Amino acid sequence: MKKNKMTVLFVTITVVISLGIFFGLLWNSFFKKAPSNLIVLPSDDAETIADNNLALLSKVEISKTNFQQVIASMSRPANVTYLVSSTITYDSNTASTYQTQVWNKDGYSKMMQTNTKSNTIRYSVTGENKYFTWAEGSNTLLYAGPLGDFTADDMQLIPTYESLALIDPNDVMDVETWINEDQNCIFIRTLEPTLDYINEYKISMENGLLTSFETMKRDQTKVFEMQLTSVNIGTVDDTMFVLPDGTDCRSVEVR
Repeated sequence: MKKNKMTVLFVTITVVISLGIFFGLLWNSFFKKAPSNLIVLPSDDAETIADNNLALLSKVEISKTNFQQVIASMSRPANVTYLVSSTITYDSNTASTYQTQVWNKDGYSKMMQTNTKSNTIRYSVTGENKYFTWAEGSNTLLYAGPLGDFTADDMQLIPTYESLALIDPNDVMDVETWINEDQNCIFIRTLEPTLDYINEYKISMENGLLTSFETMKRDQTKVFEMQLTSVNIGTVDDTMFVLPDGTDCRSVEVR
């Protein structure tokens, strides 16, 4: 498993950019894994998802004492598309920004990720512990094998908010309910003690997705920020999961 993880990481970072030790520290600090049974993928009915998640708001007043139970009860849509904008800031003059278009369908995720600085584009698909990646315009896979310890969230540069259900309550600084761009959201501010960073999550109660996330230093200097927009819940076409050679990756066995 460790070998698979390092192989996937090497390929991903080589294709995108060498993020170095700094990104390694960030990965450990806010891309913490949540047990898979905390992430519930219901039907692709947007109304059902919104009703189920919003029902939690009507039953309880969300606070530091109960937000973890609420997080563990929330649902994400199984079939959804969205755009992720992520920026990693190294210092006042250096940053890397990625635009990632994502198509999720029944446990599989297709990603088209653009590094806006170098204008390089790569495609990748994850699902059932499989990972495939290739460069735009190429018919050759850069990697095809086990995903290892990573998740689709990791590849999309999205912190897995479900891990908050396991966070040490002493590291929780604030919990509120917000209206963010006309959506009912849970706002959670936490402390990352390893790096002494502050993390801020905004989680939509209407679709169960993390709509924005920021990591900053104590002086409010941003280290990482992510915005999720253009959400469309519904059917995702099967052609999204076809590899460059025309094979549906869901039927491919990997070792």
